[in-house]
Amino acid sequence: MFQFLLCHNGCFFSEVFLKLPTGQCWRVVNGAVGESAVLSGTNDSIRVTNLQWVKSDIIIMQRFNGSITIYNQAYEGRLTLSEKHGSLTINPLIKNDSGEYTFESLPPLSPQEKHVIKLNVYDRIVSVEMNSRVSYSPDNSTCTVTLSCTVKGSVVELSWAKDRKKIPDTEGKETLVVTPTAGEELYSCTASNPVSSQTASLRNCDLQAK
Repeated sequence: MFQFLLCHNGCFFSEVFLKLPTGQCWRVVNGAVGESAVLSGTNDSIRVTNLQWVKSDIIIMQRFNGSITIYNQAYEGRLTLSEKHGSLTINPLIKNDSGEYTFESLPPLSPQEKHVIKLNVYDRIVSVEMNSRVSYSPDNSTCTVTLSCTVKGSVVELSWAKDRKKIPDTEGKETLVVTPTAGEELYSCTASNPVSSQTASLRNCDLQAK
């Protein structure tokens, strides 16, 4: 199951629920650098008094008998723990926050509740720029155009389209070589990741074959 969640400052982050073979629920949360993400605690209606959050087998935060201790200085001033369910809000996010987090309830709650959340932190894609370069045959009778796509941000997927239809076998390629025709064509490059997407387009009007 996949869902988008709205955080308190109006930004969006996404959460995916995956069912492991053991029956344990493993959640995937995607967030953007400089924004916030919420790692869900217990779904139980009973308040969890004692709990801890662990990242890569190292305790980063613990609440015991009402006292909260942060063990990792990298999180100082960036963690908020919900009173009832123990959900952990990280704000603002940095790239190094990416990793696997484990929520663990501590005694006297029985049975112990435990689940794993994988947090992925990305830079938002803030710009996509397309450029073109024309190459002519030796006798200048034909030409090709090399389109290049420059992206600022964390790119997970890069794709090309012609007249808004995706071009096969171009995924991940930063350049595309095309042969201009007499008609008008629209070429687009789209860069995306789980938290953002940007598209740049270029028409070949000024590069039409003569």
